[in-house]
Amino acid sequence: MDSATLQANEIEALSSIFEDKWELENLRDRSYSINITNSSGKNVYFRVVLPEDYPVNSPPTYLFSAPWMTRNEKNNLSSMLNETCIENLGESILYQWIVKIQDFIQNWKIVN
Repeated sequence: MDSATLQANEIEALSSIFEDKWELENLRDRSYSINITNSSGKNVYFRVVLPEDYPVNSPPTYLFSAPWMTRNEKNNLSSMLNETCIENLGESILYQWIVKIQDFIQNWKIVN
């Protein structure tokens, strides 16, 4: 399959799974966002921009905002997301990233 088809399939799946939480930010630059919240109310705003050739040749770029996290926690989360990207080159990874963030902030409650 080509990148456009893979992207369309992935976006459709994420829209089905996360419904109105998964939002189109800007169609022109193919940016999407989701707010991910753990059971204690801690929230992470996660935004991705999909290059035209994602996932076949390029990974998406991401930005997350979690003012309640320490710099070290943010670095750890970034490392986990980057590692997922490297381990899954050429594959759709947005769902995996969202699950990683969900797990990370849910485990934050347990640790802290």
